Amino acid sequence: MKLTKHQRSIIRYIGDKEVSKKDIVTKYRHWYYHNASFHIGNVLSRMVNSDKLIRVRKGYYKNLTELKKSQNQLDLF
Repeated sequence: MKLTKHQRSIIRYIGDKEVSKKDIVTKYRHWYYHNASFHIGNVLSRMVNSDKLIRVRKGYYKNLTELKKSQNQLDLF
């Protein structure tokens, strides 16, 4: 699945750290005229469902592709 422009921006913003939905909404509020929290929440949910992000706990997200890159066989020992 190809990422949209907004999804690519969110992934770049998150990087390899854990980021809250509140921080993401604050940064990208200008994308939507009204009710930005709802619309950005929908974008985040679609990204979690398509395995681009992982929901660490309620309201906190982490980049799944960065997590997959850092895990390999040698990390287990």
